[in-house]
This record gives sequence, structure tokens and C-alpha cells, in this order.
Amino acid sequence: MNILVDITIVLAISAVALYLCLKIKIPAIVAFLIAGMIAGPHGFGLVSDVENVEKLAEVGVLLLLFTIGIEFSLEKLISSKRYIFLGGSLQMVFTIIAFTFISHYLAGMEWNKALFTGFLFSLSSTAIVLQLFQETNQIESYHGRVSLSILIFQDIAIVPLILILPWIAGEQFASTDIIRLSAGIALVAFILVVSRKYMPRLIEHIVHTRNRELFLLFIITVCFLTALLTHQIGLSLALGAFLAGLIISESEYSLEAMSSILPLKKVFTSIFFISIGMLLNFMDVFRNPFEVLGLVLLVLAIKIFVVVLAGWLMRMPRRALWISALALCQVGEFAFILSQQGAQHSLMDAHVAQMFLAVSVITMGISPFIIHASPRIAGLILRFTRGAEKISRSGSSAEKTKIKLKDHLLIVGFGINGRNVARAAQKAGIPHVIIDYNPETYRKETKHREHFIYGDGSNAETLERASAKNARLAVVATHDPIATEMIVSAIRKQCHQVRIIVRTRFLHETEVLMKLGADEVIPEEFETSIEIFSRVMKHYLVPEDDINSFIEEIRSENYRMFRSMRMPRSQGEQPFISQLEVIKLKVKPGTSWNDNSLKDINLRKEFGINVIAVEHGDTVIYNPSAEYVVHAGDILIALGRPDDFEKAKEFADYAG
Repeated sequence: MNILVDITIVLAISAVALYLCLKIKIPAIVAFLIAGMIAGPHGFGLVSDVENVEKLAEVGVLLLLFTIGIEFSLEKLISSKRYIFLGGSLQMVFTIIAFTFISHYLAGMEWNKALFTGFLFSLSSTAIVLQLFQETNQIESYHGRVSLSILIFQDIAIVPLILILPWIAGEQFASTDIIRLSAGIALVAFILVVSRKYMPRLIEHIVHTRNRELFLLFIITVCFLTALLTHQIGLSLALGAFLAGLIISESEYSLEAMSSILPLKKVFTSIFFISIGMLLNFMDVFRNPFEVLGLVLLVLAIKIFVVVLAGWLMRMPRRALWISALALCQVGEFAFILSQQGAQHSLMDAHVAQMFLAVSVITMGISPFIIHASPRIAGLILRFTRGAEKISRSGSSAEKTKIKLKDHLLIVGFGINGRNVARAAQKAGIPHVIIDYNPETYRKETKHREHFIYGDGSNAETLERASAKNARLAVVATHDPIATEMIVSAIRKQCHQVRIIVRTRFLHETEVLMKLGADEVIPEEFETSIEIFSRVMKHYLVPEDDINSFIEEIRSENYRMFRSMRMPRSQGEQPFISQLEVIKLKVKPGTSWNDNSLKDINLRKEFGINVIAVEHGDTVIYNPSAEYVVHAGDILIALGRPDDFEKAKEFADYAG
């Protein structure tokens, strides 16, 4: 009954803390740490048996490693191998070396304990970084992929670190240790064989029963059974859970397994963070505030410096380098697992353990705020340093010169959207310049693209090299919302006349981007919803004209709302100028416009539209005379207001 009381108290406090933190926009992990400190023996002592909570926390660790194993795949390993193995190894080795020397020479620790301290502080929090990057839409950004690659390496490295702890503690390898290690290698080999040959078939049989409860029970059984097997041969439960995840990852139903296990994982992982909060004796923090604060600042500084150094050696762009460094500056959840293993081998005394807990909990608590602010911090750092990013050493001096183009298209960001825009521009013969700060993309694309600049689109010198002032149109299609804002602002400050079209993910980001100077903002959230309901209406056999009319009405209403928020770019600009647009109208067959002259149609009087050019087949007629006879299929290039063009849609379709 006591365990039920303890869990009820823990969950109730966690729910209240989480609600309050969400109200003031503080991340959930901070709420769980606070709940643990309040309920724990060093707080109000509301939980009578902390060991019971810690046992439940172990389940959270198992499920966390299990889900990481499911997400881990050979394909992901191969695609990001450079950042996983090179970046991850550089980060861990440099961090271990730095903390080992500091712990030995400044704190006077023995070499083996100093080395163990280096192990602890070399790990960062996968749970915190992954969750916050998902919330801020940074997973697919360049710095997001680099950060997660390094975290994957750390998650894998925890296994050999646990295995070598007895050797670091000075324990002699006995024949039983050799047998245990051999058994572990054999078990891993067996699991890999099973996962590839037999497990997918077995999971398929379970799925065909169409019983969700059976599927969930089977998945959890695989996780706990594999963990139990590794524990029985002397290895860690965490290793077994990770291997179980690898087994499931080879099945085509791995995503279904992930979605089934996710609610349980979230509940038990929250209990894990609560248990960490319970372990912290914050009276030690109050008794030694300067020591704890100094250690926190030291840990943050070293971890940031190490990632910056590793990123510099890998020739990462400076902005991405700093954002990744700030994202990985906290101590990770697996460090607590490692510390428990180290305590069993007498590698930590009580005072060091409490200082480690205090520093870890504080860095984890402030990490969400650092990650949210990291794009702006990186921007400030770059602003007060030398300015433009240096081109990769593989580039030639010719690439540093200014591209001499005029009336061209500027594309910032070469993801899916940027790539498609560039492909369309190439087919249409539109001159274009691409800016992207992913060095791998740059090295690959410069082989067959003439105007590709490696750099930061928010940097003035990069925009100068791209002849942004001479561009007709700029398309901003980056994954990072903060970077998008900085790029739009930089382009508008340097280029007053260029028209800026921005791709963003969410509708609520539109207003900010319009105020920064964007002319058109296309939110994927909004456009995706339009595509979905248009397909739904087609399935219900709604006429195509009605669907198109409905779509135009929705787009017009939503985008007009944001257009009305636009302020004049300068005091000297006339307000009516910003209301005019140049549109291509393709004349429909069978209307009164066919076979009549521009004078007879009288577009200026009837619709308020001025025709400035006509495309007739392959011929372009500039400033056509009033006597020009309009034919079906002609494309009229006209100047007017959006509302005026709407009046003419009965006679012509939009052609661009």
C-alpha cells in the first residue's frame, strides 16, 4: 500500500508542477526535477520509500533505451556516419581529457576517479535535446542533425563505458569476467541474427491477430526479456533494453511499436527525472553556493568549448557550430546510470556524488532555456566576431568573388523546398543563386551547379557575394524558424526592392515574418490543410470549379489578413506601390476577350488592369499597342491590384 501512496503523491505533485510550468512556459523536464526535490527526502519528505520510486525509474530508463534502439538503424548510421563517429568521438574524447586533467590536478582526485568524472560529464541529454528540437522544428536543420548524431554516439558509447568500469576501478579480470564478456559478445551476435531473420516474421504473425493489447504485451516482453538475459550474464539491464530496440527496429512495424510504447515511456521517463530530483540534497547547494555555481559554469564552458572545437575540426559553419555546442552543454540522463554503476565500484565518494548531482540537475534545468535562446546567442556571437563565415578549404578563390548577376532569383536554403524551386528555375531558364550552409550539400552541388554559395544567408557579406541587391526575387526555405527570421531581416535591410517569399511551417509565424519584411509567407501547415480538404472534396465528387473557388476564397481571406499588417518599407515609399502586383493572365477560349483588341476590351477602365507585355506563343510583345488583337491562349503580363485580378478570373486564368 505504501508504494501506491508514494506513487500517488509523486504523480500529483508532478501534475501540479507541470501545469504551473506550462503556464509560465517552462519545459516539462524542469517540472519533474522540481517535483522530485519537493517530494524527496531532502525536501518535504512526502515519499516514505524512495527505493520504490527508483525501481520504477529503472523501468523508465529501460523504455528510454528501448525506444532509442528502435529509432537506431543501419541506414541512419550510414547517412550520418561522419558526424556520428567523427563528431561524437571528438566530443567525448576531448571532454573526457579536459575533465580528467581538471579533476586530477585541481581537485586532487586519483587518476581512475578523475577519468570516471570525465566519463560522466562527456554525456549530454538525448531526452531534453530531442524533445526541444522537435518542439521548435529544428530536427531537420543542419545543426539539429549534427547534435543528434553526436547524441547517438554517446548513447552507443554508454555500453562500453559501463563494461570497462571494473577495469578502471582497479579490479582484476578474472576468468568469469572473460566468460561474461564472451557471453555478451555472443548474445549481441545472436540478437543481431534473430533480429534480421526471425523477429520480423514473429512480429508479423502477432500483427495479423489485429489485437493491439497482444502487440503491446509482446513488445514489452521482448524489451524486458532481453534486458533480463543481459543482466543474467553480468551485463547491464540498459544494454539489454537497447539491444531489444535494435531487434524491433528491423521490423516494418517498428513505428507501430514506437507509438504503442510511447505513452508508457513518457510516464516512466518522467518518474526517472523525478527520482533524480529526489536524490539532490539542495541544502548542500545552499551550504556551498559558490562551489556549485563555479562547477556549473565550468561544466557549461568546457562542454561548449569542446563541441566548438570538434565542430571547427569538422569545418562546420560557425552558426551551426555554436547552436550545437549550446544544445549539448548539459549533463545527460545516462550519466546518472553510469554514476550508479561507478558507485558500486567505489569510483565516487559521497561529497563528489552530491556535487555531481547538483551540477547535473542545474545544467539540465537551465538547458531548455539555453537551447531556446541558442539561435539568438549564436547570432550575437557571430555579430561581434569577424563577420562572414570562411569558405571551406576545399573551395577555390574564385568562389569568394561576387557573383555578377542581375534580375535573378535568390534561394536561401537547399532542403526539399529550395531544391524544387531551383529545379523549376533551371528548367524555366531563370538565372538563380543558391545559399546554403551545409558543407556536405555545398561540396556535392558545386560539382554541377555554377552559382552555389556556402555561407549563412543572414550574413551581409554572403548576401553581397550573391548580388542580393540586384535580385528580383528571394525565396527563403530554411528549416530553422529563428534563422528564417534573421535571413528575412538581413535581406530586407540590404535589399529594399527585392520581393521576399518565405516558406515557414506554422501559420502563427507569418505575422512576425511579414513585419520583418517578407512580402509573401507560405505556411506549410496552412497549405497542407488546403491540399487535404481539396482531396476530400474531390472524393465526394464536388465540381473542380467549386473546389478552386473555395480554395481561392480561403487563401485570399487568410493572406489578406497578413498583408494588411505590412508597414511601408520607408517613409518615402508611396502606400499604393505595395498594393500593386505583376500577374500573368492566360486568356480563356470562348470569352469576349477572344479576337478583340486591347482597346475594345478596355482592361484599364473595366478592371483597373494595365497590360505591359503579351506572350503570344514564343513571341513576347513589350508595351503592346491598343490595336493588338487578343487570342485564346495569349498570356497577358499585367499590372494591378489583387482585387482587380479577381474580377478578371472569368476571362483568364492565373499563369504565374
